[in-house]
Amino acid sequence: MEFKEKVAIVTGSSSGIGKAVAKQLINEGAMVIGIDIQNKVVENSHHLICDVGNEYDVISAIEKVTKITNKVDYLVNAAGILTVGSRTQIKEQKLEQWEKILLVNMTGVLLMMKHTYELLKVSSAGAIVNISSDQANNSLEKSAPYAVSKAGINVLTRIAANEMYDDNIRVNAVAAGEVHTNFLSTLVDNEMVIKRMYKQIERKLPFGLAEPEDIASLVCYLLSEQAKCITGQVILLDSGKSIR
Repeated sequence: MEFKEKVAIVTGSSSGIGKAVAKQLINEGAMVIGIDIQNKVVENSHHLICDVGNEYDVISAIEKVTKITNKVDYLVNAAGILTVGSRTQIKEQKLEQWEKILLVNMTGVLLMMKHTYELLKVSSAGAIVNISSDQANNSLEKSAPYAVSKAGINVLTRIAANEMYDDNIRVNAVAAGEVHTNFLSTLVDNEMVIKRMYKQIERKLPFGLAEPEDIASLVCYLLSEQAKCITGQVILLDSGKSIR
């Protein structure tokens, strides 16, 4: 029970990578407080509905956290969106879409780190893991808001690691490549087409399409005492795509 008596906050806990992280932490003994805009609760966890891009929501959520616990050992920022509406090239980029994606993906990470800081300080070995993407360095067409938000997470991760060093809080990020989550459903409303797209992606990856549990395993390692000397790093998990 690697995380027995540890307390973890996981954003985006209702689905995908966040849900996989929450479940693994629970299985290894942690108390998990899931935060998500959806009311889909992971079994054996506490759950708070919160829009991470809204500072008032975040403050309210953390106030509720303090009624559950007086310290937090781990923060995992997994909440994120791929797009809002149809993706476009920069020449057609709508400001409303740009601002919404950055608000959730990047500002949400900033706000969660800001408002959990005092609780993380109480832990003897606090750790934060932010979920980034390989698109921060290998961006695709029509992905400017998403890619920029993930590049911003990488920078925030390194700055936070420097600023929280004296408080014994480690901060790292996992840059995920293609993962078998529900992200494609935000682009395509056809299950057969989505399955075909995943098969095409699978064929291009030397080690196959990652599952959310693969990301969760790396996240949990970075939170654990085994990674006590790792901070300020962005670790790529892309099934070997970047070396082909």
